[in-house]
Amino acid sequence: GLKQDHWIDERRDPSKSTLAAANHLNSLFSEFGDWRLAAAAYNSGRGRVKRAIEQAGSHNFWELKLPDETQNYVPLLMAAVVISKDPERFGFTNLEFDQPLTYDNFTLPSTWPYVDLRAIAKSLSITDDLIKKLNPELRQSITPPGLDKPYTLKIPEGSQQTLLKSME
Repeated sequence: GLKQDHWIDERRDPSKSTLAAANHLNSLFSEFGDWRLAAAAYNSGRGRVKRAIEQAGSHNFWELKLPDETQNYVPLLMAAVVISKDPERFGFTNLEFDQPLTYDNFTLPSTWPYVDLRAIAKSLSITDDLIKKLNPELRQSITPPGLDKPYTLKIPEGSQQTLLKSME
């Protein structure tokens, strides 16, 4: 359900793609009733997992004939879950996590058919790279023109008033 065209690729947006992946995985779990099978279907496709279940006559992931990639993916995913619950127990110490990107959502006024990201960056005294980093779904250096609803741009936290003033 993520939009992908000349202007936008929502798969590149961490929030949208994570939500879509979680919804898809939840849908697979609802269908298969087992997280291992859901993860296998996420990796190799629901049809392939259904066929493997039919061939094996079993819903036990460990008894299914699936591609090597999938047979490795599921145990690795399971290991990652276990490790994430207690990383120090498995030798992961002194972990340094990146700070999450903070931003405000700015809905472009309908009178602005599109906006050049370089102009936004300049008006906010930030780099072009930062505005692009905040909006990874944008495939071009402008916001998509001609949408049926106004585009919402991510801008640095607390900079909405500065942007509005600069665009007057």
